[in-house]
Amino acid sequence: VDALGNGISTSPSNSISQAGQDFPAITIGDMVDAQYRLLTERFGLKRIHGAVGGSMGGMQIFEWLVRYPEYIQRAVPYVSSPRLSSYDLLVMNFRREIIETGRRNGVTDREIMTLLNMNNELLGRTPDYIHERQSRNDFNTYLTAFDREPSSQFTVDNYLTQLNAMIDHDISRHFGKSIELAAKQVRGNVMVIVSETDHLIHPAPAIEFARLINAGLTVLQNDCGHLAVGCEIEMTSQLIQAFFSM
Repeated sequence: VDALGNGISTSPSNSISQAGQDFPAITIGDMVDAQYRLLTERFGLKRIHGAVGGSMGGMQIFEWLVRYPEYIQRAVPYVSSPRLSSYDLLVMNFRREIIETGRRNGVTDREIMTLLNMNNELLGRTPDYIHERQSRNDFNTYLTAFDREPSSQFTVDNYLTQLNAMIDHDISRHFGKSIELAAKQVRGNVMVIVSETDHLIHPAPAIEFARLINAGLTVLQNDCGHLAVGCEIEMTSQLIQAFFSM
């Protein structure tokens, strides 16, 4: 299901009455509510067997677990978090500052996206990954690749809208900021996958929550950082398939 703000679902880039910076703030909970209404009102599904999502998609999974605890029987959030750590908030606010400072100073969307593309590369992998796989001799070619025409679908406004939703994300907000009380709401079976080398979303909050709800926990230990699942896609695919087949 396309998430609000991604340029395909309802977004700043395609809204007729509230386009661009006039688009209202949305939350991860809004995304989940929209999905719930689609599944129940459009498709008439009273319950679903499973849901899986990574990164911001994983945030939606965590929100599902406490917002509609009886609806999903099995859930797999990966390289994600039930609420952002202080490190995550620093990363996300740095990205927001890139956009807002650029906008205040007349920087083009292409230049803003170039900086965000570089930031994604810097934090999406690890220093070892880049050092070992990117030749220093080809660095100029590597660097210029970040400067490209921005997407007409996933625009800077869309990026900022989803970024703000992630900054706001915290499933404990519904329970007096207590992650322990939030954990007590979970009813379905959960398997959490994190990356030990994740520089984009710190794994500690997800690990803590997995332990609170007695979930299955897999900690990937490769040098791929936030994209660790992709580097072990065969193993993680088999793991998820086995979990959903139980």
